[in-house]
Amino acid sequence: MAIINYSDYASFEKRFDSCMLATANNFVAIGYLLKQARDTDILKESGYSSMGEFARNRYGLDESKTSRFIAICEKFGNGEDRLIPEYESFGYAKLSEMLLLPDNISEVITPEMTREEIREIKQEVKDEQSISPVELALEENEKTDEDILITIMREYLRSRPEEFSDLLEAFKDHDGPGITQMIADILAPAGIGILVQRISGKGKFMLKIDGIDNPVTLVDVRNETNTSVTWDHFYFCINEALPYNLRNLKANEAYREIYGEDMPEIKKEPEKKPERIKTEKKAEKKKKNNKIAPAQKSEKEAAKPEPTEKEDLSGAAGQEEIQQAYRKTFEIIRGIEKRLGERDWKGAHDGADVLSDTIGWIREQNPEDINKALDAEFDNE
Repeated sequence: MAIINYSDYASFEKRFDSCMLATANNFVAIGYLLKQARDTDILKESGYSSMGEFARNRYGLDESKTSRFIAICEKFGNGEDRLIPEYESFGYAKLSEMLLLPDNISEVITPEMTREEIREIKQEVKDEQSISPVELALEENEKTDEDILITIMREYLRSRPEEFSDLLEAFKDHDGPGITQMIADILAPAGIGILVQRISGKGKFMLKIDGIDNPVTLVDVRNETNTSVTWDHFYFCINEALPYNLRNLKANEAYREIYGEDMPEIKKEPEKKPERIKTEKKAEKKKKNNKIAPAQKSEKEAAKPEPTEKEDLSGAAGQEEIQQAYRKTFEIIRGIEKRLGERDWKGAHDGADVLSDTIGWIREQNPEDINKALDAEFDNE
């Protein structure tokens, strides 16, 4: 395979960005074409009676797959065959999860969030939507002119003693410049976070925190509205939720003064065990083949993308093998990106060869098996 020599890194990066964006837009383009096949008479000379028959018989796409492609195109596309710019960094799996979310909820989800986090948000919305207006009206609802954000933060901290204690301590020692950054670090330690709290008689609310350079977003789940909140106002509301006159008290004493009950015990997160990368079955297979990895690798070797063994890239495979190969492509791509960043052109070239072999092997499998495997993979991500 011939290697193109780019004149400079800027032109190479531009080309790479263009390819990555084209990949992201592929499934939207597919949805756009399926929509044309469904809504126009373009198939009249094809011999296919419907878009569904065309997609199924020619490309192995079942009804659920075509529906998702079209729905993503309609909800997140630009009216043609590309994603709206703010959704270009989302993958197919995440956008699939977001299809049934109200628009105001989709607006606060970021590409950094995992599919599992998006599913949790979906469940929060679903739970609130299951409560009827009559049930909401019957809930206990203390009538007050208090800013709803004060109520939200007070109730949010009630069940989160660790954050309650950390905020109280922060206010004791740093009630001045830098306090907003401390609040952000406590409430959203990952940099971006969505806080969820339900208020009796009013419904569920979410607070999106995305660093102190961006305003806090207050999401009213029931009324499907978003409100931008300045950090000055957010700071004021937390001040009201944790009254100034209680800050010299110990955390459990201040908690009792505010809520009239003892503070729950702060539970420490158990240490996570390292994830098992290979199953016992795989390990046993390698042992039988007498292919034992060296005990140690050099730093350069460890950083290179791991090639897929040649014997694993031939013949028919089951759903699990296809899913593993699918996941492997992303590991290889990350390895290529690392090599490119280090200007290790040979390492990047080798990784590209491995990626080509892996994708080629997937394409050799039965299209129906591929669709089933990837549908199951998306459902389990």
